[in-house]
Amino acid sequence: MPLGRPPIYNPDFHPADCERLGREGKFAVQMARDWGTDVRTIYDWCDQHPAFSLSFTRAKQYRAAWMMEQAQNGLLTDKGTTFNSQVLGMMLKYDGVQLDDRLMKLPALAHAKTFNARSEIVVNAFASGEISAKEANQIVDIIAKTARIDEVTELRAKLEAIEDKLK
Repeated sequence: MPLGRPPIYNPDFHPADCERLGREGKFAVQMARDWGTDVRTIYDWCDQHPAFSLSFTRAKQYRAAWMMEQAQNGLLTDKGTTFNSQVLGMMLKYDGVQLDDRLMKLPALAHAKTFNARSEIVVNAFASGEISAKEANQIVDIIAKTARIDEVTELRAKLEAIEDKLK
C-alpha cells in the first residue's frame, strides 16, 4: 500500500492490531508505517471511530508499560551486579515520582491517587516542618504535572461518554 494514501479503516483489524503494536512498545508513527499510511490518518480514525480511539488509548498505556518494563530490566548493569540508579530515577520520574530526598521524606505521596490527597500530604508536611518551603514548592511542581495528565484523561473520558450518548 503506498505511503500517504489512507487505507480503508477495518474495524475487525485496526483496533486489535493497534493494541498489539502498543504492547510491543510501538509509537503512532510506527503504526502508520506498518499500515502504509500517515500519522494524521490514525488521529482521524480516533476522531471518527470510538472503538479505535479506545484501542489507541490502550495502546499508549501498553507502550508506557512496555517502556517501564524495559527500564526495570535495565536496572542492573551489563554484568548484572551493579545497580543502575540513573535508570531507576528516570523510570520513577516518568511515572510522576522523582527518587530524591524531597519525595523520600513523603512516602505517602506514592500511594495518594488524587490531586487533593497529594495536596493534603504536602500541606501537612510543610505545616509540621517535615519539609521546607523550597521542598514543598518542588513537590508541588511534580504534582502539577501529574494532575494535568489526570485532568486530560478525565476530560477525554467525559467526552467519550457524551459521544456515546449522542449516538
